[in-house]
Amino acid sequence: MLTSQTMIEESTPNSVNVETRVAVIVCTRGRPSLDNLLQSIRICQPVPSVVVVVDASIGQTPGQTSIEHSGGTPMRIIRVGATPGLPHQRNIGVDFILSREEFCDCDIVSFLDDDVEVSPNYFNELTRCFDFKEDLIGVGAVDDGQVQVQNTRLVFRLMLVTSRHRGKVLSSGFATLPSAVAFLSESEWVPGFAMSFRRYVFETNQFDHRISFYGEDLEFQLRIAHLGKIAISSSLRVRHKQSPLSRDSIRDHWSYSDGFRWSMAYRFPHRVTSFAVIWSTMGLMLLEVARFARSGARRRPSELLGHYDFLCRLMSKKEVEKLRK
Repeated sequence: MLTSQTMIEESTPNSVNVETRVAVIVCTRGRPSLDNLLQSIRICQPVPSVVVVVDASIGQTPGQTSIEHSGGTPMRIIRVGATPGLPHQRNIGVDFILSREEFCDCDIVSFLDDDVEVSPNYFNELTRCFDFKEDLIGVGAVDDGQVQVQNTRLVFRLMLVTSRHRGKVLSSGFATLPSAVAFLSESEWVPGFAMSFRRYVFETNQFDHRISFYGEDLEFQLRIAHLGKIAISSSLRVRHKQSPLSRDSIRDHWSYSDGFRWSMAYRFPHRVTSFAVIWSTMGLMLLEVARFARSGARRRPSELLGHYDFLCRLMSKKEVEKLRK
């Protein structure tokens, strides 16, 4: 048993009609993988009530809406045009669902990345999770394609980069991967590629639309933590292909990730500290220097340069986060 997580025992659930309870939001910028996701949803038994595709691809008119029915199922697919920005797009999807009377019975809002595919019983298991635990406000899924190996070497723990405990948000702003060792395992956060929340959470909360990409799911979950429990479920299975499209370079990735962690120290000073953010960044830089010295010119120091960029922006009092324009 992992001491970092509280186990919630499984029980026999009641039969529910998922078609009137789950609304799915998918944010995309026109990736081809979206069709695979929609096809995997179509063959689910049962299907969600609606799938809202918030599309920020070129040629889409913000605010423009189109509706299509999924053949052979009562599920509707609604496409809404938007400007880019993942938290911004998620908010558009939530506002659309909350503003439509026909979706008032959808008390579960599920977010799926456009590069995942869900298992055939995904939505049945999803409602099972929320039915079982009344104070559960959010639940995450397991990626069948990911081998969850967590580096717990002492040097990384001393740098506050990792921990022996799963699903923890560290004082440096790093978060360890949650582990689904039971039907429901409590966690401080769940990955954003397949996460779901109760509808009422969004009546008073939204994603921070200023954040362009990095850490928006973690920031949101920490902000709503006072409302109830968050858990990951071993019965919720997806395959996350992690499309490389629309992603930054390794150098920018680390620079903006450091910047997000720095912002967390101001958003949640009781959880993340600026000293721990700098400490972990300096430790990672020293580690990369050592790696580069051993490999020589055979290895590009992209990660090292990313940490360096973050520190340079910080010292010159420039914006360290990647914010939506």
